[in-house]
Amino acid sequence: MPDLPIAVTVGPLTRQCTDSVRRMLIERGRPICSFEAEGDGRAMEEAVLSGHFGAVLDLTLTELAAEMIGVWGGAGPDRLTAAAVRGIPQVIALGGLDLIDDRALTPEENDQLGREIANKASAARGPTIILVPLRGVSPILIQSLRNWLSPNVRIRELDLHVNDPAFAVAAVEALENELRP
Repeated sequence: MPDLPIAVTVGPLTRQCTDSVRRMLIERGRPICSFEAEGDGRAMEEAVLSGHFGAVLDLTLTELAAEMIGVWGGAGPDRLTAAAVRGIPQVIALGGLDLIDDRALTPEENDQLGREIANKASAARGPTIILVPLRGVSPILIQSLRNWLSPNVRIRELDLHVNDPAFAVAAVEALENELRP
């Protein structure tokens, strides 16, 4: 499916990373389509379900948290499910979770969000890897993710912030590995 475009999520808190990732993918001849993670995730999920994409590089999960706490920018309960249902490769990064609607999540909300991400990723029928930037993400969210994640989903923890240049490189490399036959 490498000839189909790659869906990439973008948001204000991950813009530096996503700009680098898009540039690297374009240089490698990979067609991409970006979706702003401020409610556009619904459109992305629908397009992925319709078979318009060969992979998803989900760098911005702000919509999941916004939906969970009931603020503007959520994308509905089906966010982060389409690639799993279609069985296409997906790379999920814990990006855009520093602040939601100008506030940090509570420990309980981070625990709930970690569980939700783990459960949705664990339902994937295709290759799935989660990239965890250890800087800028709640340790409670990370531990919850570890607790609930299926052994079928790979997780890679990086001592970086999502906007560090090395994180963008790691995201593209992870995607390229998932797309290899």
